[in-house]
Amino acid sequence: MSDEERKELVVSKLVELCTEEIVWALNEDLAGQVFCNVWLVVDYKHSKAGWFGDASVLRAGISRALCRKLDDQEADIVTHIRNGVAQELADRRDKRIKKLRGRKATEILPDLLELTSRNPHIAAVFTDHLTNHQRSDLKALLHDQLSDKSVIYIRMNQEPEEPRMWLYWYLYYSEFALPENKRKMRGIPRDLLAIRRGAVRANKHGEIIMPLGPMYAKVFEKQKSELNRLRRRPKNPGVNKIAESLGVGHDTATRWLNEDVPVKLEPNGNGGVYYTFNLDTIQRCIEITAGKKRGPKSGHQ
Repeated sequence: MSDEERKELVVSKLVELCTEEIVWALNEDLAGQVFCNVWLVVDYKHSKAGWFGDASVLRAGISRALCRKLDDQEADIVTHIRNGVAQELADRRDKRIKKLRGRKATEILPDLLELTSRNPHIAAVFTDHLTNHQRSDLKALLHDQLSDKSVIYIRMNQEPEEPRMWLYWYLYYSEFALPENKRKMRGIPRDLLAIRRGAVRANKHGEIIMPLGPMYAKVFEKQKSELNRLRRRPKNPGVNKIAESLGVGHDTATRWLNEDVPVKLEPNGNGGVYYTFNLDTIQRCIEITAGKKRGPKSGHQ
């Protein structure tokens, strides 16, 4: 028997004997489990743990530990094995994440959807390790597949069942769930209106134009009318003030006021205005800000 064959026998035996050290390494690295296809299994009822999947990473980690042991006769072999498996798991994980980040969203999407249909939790781990650019591209691809509208409504506190919608939901949910975003927003919003990439426009100063600007132009116009009716000085006496409030030019505000926007406006009796809108309102506002035209104004006030 050659030295290499003896080493392989020793490694095989240590894989069987060092379950506790292997479990420790796996438990510390969920992403490593996912990217290396080796899984921790816990039997809580009997207080036992084990593993299944691709043993190559475990064998390589134990081999690494044996080499270190030869160089350091004073070290604890059990500690070496635990650290060796953990390091091998991390090295392979990082290489595969780097490879994943080099792929285009169009290449990733079919695999992610297939994985989502089998196990959304594993798909979530893959998604969490994509670049911001890949995530943005995936949102755009999924939006086009899910709807021909500029806006998709997402109920953030309910996981969708359909794989495409689940992945679209998770791309947004995981961003809102980041600690810094949760602090800013004081939690994860229940409702989200996801707008197709490219649908939002900017003004000449490079500032994002409010997607609901056309609706608010109608609200301000109605409020001016109500204040005039009550013989009070309007806060927004003309189109220029409406334009200034919405961060657009006079011509843009005038065009918005002449557009058909499905919003219900009701005076409150004190110079203010109640307004009611829905997804169609948002969709139409985005079309207007993007310069898309519809038929003549029909009047929803």
